[in-house]
Amino acid sequence: MKKGIISLLGVALISCAAPVKYIEKPSDEIGGLFSHYNERASFVDSSIRYENNNSSLSDSKLAGILPSVEMLVEKAYFEDSLGEKIEFESSCSATTIAEDEQFHYLLTAKHCVTMPKEYATFFGTFKRISEPRFEIRGIKDLSYISVVTGFEDADYALLKTPRSDFLVAMDAPIGNSDVIEAGDYLYTIGFPLGLDKVVSDGIIGAPRLPTEVEGEYNYNGFLFSSPISGGNSGCGSWGVYRGELHFLGITSATYPRGQNLNVGYRGLDIVRDMEKRGLRLRLQLAVEG
Repeated sequence: MKKGIISLLGVALISCAAPVKYIEKPSDEIGGLFSHYNERASFVDSSIRYENNNSSLSDSKLAGILPSVEMLVEKAYFEDSLGEKIEFESSCSATTIAEDEQFHYLLTAKHCVTMPKEYATFFGTFKRISEPRFEIRGIKDLSYISVVTGFEDADYALLKTPRSDFLVAMDAPIGNSDVIEAGDYLYTIGFPLGLDKVVSDGIIGAPRLPTEVEGEYNYNGFLFSSPISGGNSGCGSWGVYRGELHFLGITSATYPRGQNLNVGYRGLDIVRDMEKRGLRLRLQLAVEG
């Protein structure tokens, strides 16, 4: 049995990881899947302004975020018309954004939990013959992860898994991504090319990037310049505010014909969408006072 790694190609806009498993629940079935907490997203402090440098940030603050970032690996078996079987493997990045008494919750990109039914390769077309499997840190028995995807024009997914000693919820609040501006400083943490955990930095290039879905344009994306590669999809982005790190969003895609033209989705929009769907997590938020 051969083992293959999915390569990533694109023309205009490509995702930053090979796709993986996708389980979408109708909105009327989502409520009740996750623990319920009071809505808090509306209390975010609108006076926050993120910094255009990292001079106020100590190394310990950045180090404190690292344990919450995980590599999410997905595997599945495919077969061609001659019966040749190959195991395809892909990886993304995910951030453990919350926890409660029973579960940990990880945020990643929606395309990271979307496994196509077939792949066309140089050797022919391979059709999927098994259900996708998740691994985090080599822990293979993660088939019980629940996956819920968000609004159709934003690339996010929320994963729920029973509490584990090796998962650590991030020690940072969900920031006010409504007020990000061009030039704001940004950190991203993920697993580019399946390597070890990598920190990169950059700036917000455009705080309101139009994204198109079926001819409709929305402005829930932002453009940023941190160096990223395949495997960074789903990784978190953090801004600096008065020496603290605030979670601002997740990485979605990049424009391959440009340089460091990367697309993210704002964390506060994601939180609002989750709450609208009944997914209220125990989150830290950047609130007044």
